[in-house]
Amino acid sequence: MIINSLCFENKLYLCRIIFSILNKFLMKKQFVKSKSVAKVTFNPSAEVINGGKEVIVLGDFNNWDPELGFGLKKQKDGSFKGVLELDKGQEYQFKYLVDGNSWVNDTEADSLVPSPFGEPNSVVSTIE
Repeated sequence: MIINSLCFENKLYLCRIIFSILNKFLMKKQFVKSKSVAKVTFNPSAEVINGGKEVIVLGDFNNWDPELGFGLKKQKDGSFKGVLELDKGQEYQFKYLVDGNSWVNDTEADSLVPSPFGEPNSVVSTIE
């Protein structure tokens, strides 16, 4: 994805602007009017998962704790999918942990941010 390649050329400011504009078209989110939550669909493609058998979502919302990880269900096309309710008005960093040993970003994340571990983290925004 061209947008992701811009992020890796030290042009994070440009990347954030582009992601901000495209925010509504990236990760699927349903804002629940009767609650202060958004239902966020995590749906990494088969290409992103690269043959993995188990995928969990880890991030700010579960303190990056594998014991609290949100497991995704494998789909017929090889992708994985799951819906998680997150508080509205926040930006959450996250990654997918594939088979307990490989960290993967979401190609449809709202943005990417630098992490202290060298590789960026995916971000999902629940700001309306």
